[in-house]
Amino acid sequence: MSSELNLLSGVIQGSGIGLLLFVSYINELDKVLANFMATVKFFADDFKMYAEINTSIDADVPMCSG
Repeated sequence: MSSELNLLSGVIQGSGIGLLLFVSYINELDKVLANFMATVKFFADDFKMYAEINTSIDADVPMCSG
């Protein structure tokens, strides 16, 4: 058994509510990434993100800035 540690951020792993918290965190990811012409597909606790590359400029531009 792991020792107890205060959680400062993220989703609790191995908990009953962990999946619900994860889904609530990524629920609007598709809408945010649509601004960058990316498509997001969700399945259970996973997602795939992709974008169409039409020109070399598309390949050089980062999807997100931060």
